[in-house]
Amino acid sequence: YKFYDYEAIRLISNSYLEAINTVHNPDYYLCYKNIEPALFINTKYVLVNKHFSLNKDYVPNNLVNLSNNKSIDYIAREYESMLLDGEAFSHLKLMFDAASENGFNLTLFSGYRSFDKQSYLYYSKHQENDYYSARPGHSEHQTGLAVDISTRTIGLTTLFKDSDEYKWLSQNCYKYGYIRISILIKHTIMVSLGILDMLGKNLLK
Repeated sequence: YKFYDYEAIRLISNSYLEAINTVHNPDYYLCYKNIEPALFINTKYVLVNKHFSLNKDYVPNNLVNLSNNKSIDYIAREYESMLLDGEAFSHLKLMFDAASENGFNLTLFSGYRSFDKQSYLYYSKHQENDYYSARPGHSEHQTGLAVDISTRTIGLTTLFKDSDEYKWLSQNCYKYGYIRISILIKHTIMVSLGILDMLGKNLLK
């Protein structure tokens, strides 16, 4: 019985389960170790994170270009189209409309992101910092199902979590097939269509 080994980890993590898993398998919580192909590809249940990856050639087969549909507010970037899975967009529009009816004006900052774009963000913009960015192939944005949402005035900052818009979104996004993933230093709320777990600080977009 390794009581002192368990207790040392439990005092840090405040979790008996994490203590047991770590003592018996030191690599249990390490990210980007023993990577496997993403599960349930081309379904709304696709699993992509720091343990399951998409290949560089993967592109969702149901992307829509939001530049052809001005029905929701989004951040337009030069030489870049705002793309999203068609079904995800339909649900997102319903959610944005409902927010607007309640006096909240939401803005889409990011939708589908290619493997190459994620490579640029990870290697160039964030200098291979795993805390700020997912590695190429490990971002849910490549599925076309994940979105970054905030307001134009607040932008992609953690100030969003203190806003009324965030409170409304947290309480209502599930009604439109979305779930909240995380808010971190350089990210605002992340929501993704489908059945996914609340991965907290271990999941970055």
